[in-house]
Amino acid sequence: VHNNEMFVPIVQDGIAWKTYRKGSPSSLEFTVVKDNVINFQEGDTVIFKHNDVGVFYGYVFTKSRRKDGLISVTAYDQLRYFKNKDTYIYTNKRADELYKMIAEDYMLNTGDIDNTGYVIPKKIEDNQTLFDIIQNALDETLDNTGKMYFIYDDFGRLALRDVNSLKL
Repeated sequence: VHNNEMFVPIVQDGIAWKTYRKGSPSSLEFTVVKDNVINFQEGDTVIFKHNDVGVFYGYVFTKSRRKDGLISVTAYDQLRYFKNKDTYIYTNKRADELYKMIAEDYMLNTGDIDNTGYVIPKKIEDNQTLFDIIQNALDETLDNTGKMYFIYDDFGRLALRDVNSLKL
């Protein structure tokens, strides 16, 4: 999506969708055929659906034109911003409240966020990645409650869920 215009490009050689259990964003890599219609830039939205089900919602981070006229593209979901380093000092916050605070500070969209229950009395996170900051809060919650939570991007909305809530 570029300037509210949606393009359905001709993709060459398939699509590589990569997800990770923790500590990395999902990515979508593909190569498109440059034609007279397609026009997109870094930062534009990438939507990938399979059988009308949303699989990936992210943003173009890199694009490079090849000599053969094709354009190689790498897009990441919102969790890419969790590679940023920052400093957070907080008192009496649950991990879910911290997650919401980080999302708000970075103007990220949120979705289902479970109440993690355990209140972290005080924490200083100095010059850490956002992934490390939230993972430290989730680890402390696990140590004190025995409940495991995980974060992910749910088709354009950051989620934090109890692993038991998603058992099949």
